[in-house]
Amino acid sequence: MKKICMLMSVMCWLWAQDSVDSKDTESKNGFFYTGAMELFNKNATTLAGSFPNNTYGYALGQINVGYKYNGFEVVLGGVGAGLTHDSTKGLAFNHVGFWSGYMNENAAGASAANAHNLFVHNAYMRYQSENLDLKLGRFKQENDDWIDVYAEGVNAIVRAGGFHLKLFGTSGLAIVGNGWLMDYERLFSTYGILNAEVGYANEFVKFDAYVYYGNREYIAPGVNLEIYAGDSDTFGSKTKLTALFPYHHKGMEGIRKHYFADFGDGDSSGWNATLVARQDFDFLRHYNVALAVYKNIGNANARMGQPGNPLGLYTLDNSVYSTGPALNALVAPDAFSALFFSNITLNTAKAGDFVFGLDGRYTTAPSAREHSLKAHIDWDIDSQLKLSLIATYYISTPLEVHWAINGAVPEVGKALDRSYVISQVSYNF
Repeated sequence: MKKICMLMSVMCWLWAQDSVDSKDTESKNGFFYTGAMELFNKNATTLAGSFPNNTYGYALGQINVGYKYNGFEVVLGGVGAGLTHDSTKGLAFNHVGFWSGYMNENAAGASAANAHNLFVHNAYMRYQSENLDLKLGRFKQENDDWIDVYAEGVNAIVRAGGFHLKLFGTSGLAIVGNGWLMDYERLFSTYGILNAEVGYANEFVKFDAYVYYGNREYIAPGVNLEIYAGDSDTFGSKTKLTALFPYHHKGMEGIRKHYFADFGDGDSSGWNATLVARQDFDFLRHYNVALAVYKNIGNANARMGQPGNPLGLYTLDNSVYSTGPALNALVAPDAFSALFFSNITLNTAKAGDFVFGLDGRYTTAPSAREHSLKAHIDWDIDSQLKLSLIATYYISTPLEVHWAINGAVPEVGKALDRSYVISQVSYNF
């Protein structure tokens, strides 16, 4: 399968040499195609010890073909990925291809036996006009606070002036992760999700009120408010306030797969809450700094909030040997996190565009205490080729133990080094 995925990537590269920029097809009628390939590598800086970190890499390729006529569009696309190396000898399938089964019946966990390496990730029809955006089929659901995955269902948006009404629904049998073929995202929506949202937006403010419904599991009303001031060309400000209030119909013990299950009595039935606040400042178009806080009250993210994150944070960078498939404590019960973000953008005529960033996180929860510092560089060599490098210093200290390896249990209060370096090359056409 690795050879198939590598061959797919090579074919995508060769085809791209004669392709036009996909941006040129967005406003044209007729047939079009887009595609991408990606090489990813994560190297843990600490492999030794009883509870090691994980090192792995993968190759991924995707191709989409479609037809567009005015506001109507139909797209069919597939993606394939395969591990290039894996220090865990199998557990990295948690990140590439793990299929949990239609109703989470693969209790043994991720392995080559239940991995999906090829997947139809786009198979949808879409109609867009000034006041209507309707998408039906299998597609990427994005720009939501709590859902950022490939899904199968319907997304309908009706606009009038600055107001909008959105209805979204997906089967829990079809959710996969954001570009990683992580079928285990369905663990957090076994029976499907429905979402209704109303909102208003102009150049100064954006407000959304929504409710998510997890069939047989929870109902989760929430709100999001964003306030814009100033001008990013000189000095601009953006304030984001997000709140989610999930009500779990029953405890997590009754929904089979779940994480942080030993917290308290393992029961998160009733009301829980997640509160998020972020303040951004933009300077002279090229500089950004931001501060944020993220607070869980109860086990709020046990089923709602893990397929997406209002801050865009990746929550699966702990060791794959640890809680869940590498969940960090940001989404743990009663966790409080303080975060810092910074970016500098440099645009050059010859060398392309660069983004340099330094981000920090401190999380404290009954289950663990974590702190990390991440330096990252994104280099857009041209409109199609991108190189990314991430170096993260990450320490996780378990305060309660919910996991073990081969019967061995980590020492409570002992710091575990989860630091890693990521390199990623992507080509889009």
